[in-house]
Amino acid sequence: MLKKKLYIDQFDEDQLLHKAWQEVYGQTLTSEQSKRFKQNHPKGNFVYLGKNTAGQRVYWINVSQSIRICIQAWSEFWALLGDNILFWELIYHKKRGGRA
Repeated sequence: MLKKKLYIDQFDEDQLLHKAWQEVYGQTLTSEQSKRFKQNHPKGNFVYLGKNTAGQRVYWINVSQSIRICIQAWSEFWALLGDNILFWELIYHKKRGGRA
């Protein structure tokens, strides 16, 4: 079973939106396209972008809260829906840099 992939940007970042978009569509977003995309998808909304070449479902979200708090809340909420955080690959920037 393929894990679903969730790219998480925080505050007004969009670096991971660009990576997720590239992964699904094989092309980059311009800064203007990114700005419009974020305006059309308010913070806190999960956005399904499509499937990557491996067949994984790729999602993106921009959060205004602590990423750790959001992950804890999602893990509890997804369990109510019959989903599990173990079925997700979460990609975000740690405060000290890098990929989780």
